[in-house]
Amino acid sequence: MFKVGILDNYNKFNPDTKQSFYQQCEVHPLNSANVKEQLPNLDGLVMYYSDETEKTEIYEHLVTVKNISTIPIWVISEEISSIERLIFLKLGAFAIKKEGEFNEILSLSLSNTLKLIHSKSEPRNEVYSSQFTYRTQNVKINEQDFSIHFKEGQIVHLTKLEYQLFAKLAKNPNQVVLYDELIESLWIDSDKIDPFYRLANLVFHVREKLKKSNVNPNIIRTIRLRGYMLNE
Repeated sequence: MFKVGILDNYNKFNPDTKQSFYQQCEVHPLNSANVKEQLPNLDGLVMYYSDETEKTEIYEHLVTVKNISTIPIWVISEEISSIERLIFLKLGAFAIKKEGEFNEILSLSLSNTLKLIHSKSEPRNEVYSSQFTYRTQNVKINEQDFSIHFKEGQIVHLTKLEYQLFAKLAKNPNQVVLYDELIESLWIDSDKIDPFYRLANLVFHVREKLKKSNVNPNIIRTIRLRGYMLNE
């Protein structure tokens, strides 16, 4: 069930309105002191005002919340002019006037918005998953941002050249890739600078990044006089 926070004003809503919330979401009453720390746990936020003083506070809360979160926000009041509604929309909030079929409108707005947001988040995860160029038993490699994703959850970001090295090894895990093969695939001008030094230096930097991310750097294994191997 969706988690929606109601800022400072939950007791101002009548039983019918509260029921609208309970039908659509898990309600979390909040206050100004704890709203920031609770935002990461919420799917949406509702604010209410009844006078100019409270409206000013709502503006301040909106700016604060939008600077640190992208969750949808609803602002509710008995009196919301068309200009005020436009202002709230520009600030990134849905403005709902408490009149007529208010409870049904609020219920549908909560339900439709939250379902839309969550339905869009799922395909994004699938697309992201499909971006992995190589997969081994313990590693997934994302060519789009040169990142290495490990089974235990660590993510290591590499430079383009470091990524090319790791990807070359990941194509054939547990098999030696010869020095010459790696050098030819990484550098066109390998004859200008000691290519074996350049390769060893590149491997060193990749291992250092692995170590800093709590990944065993020895997954890149040196096979003396032959080459390197991704050890799985």
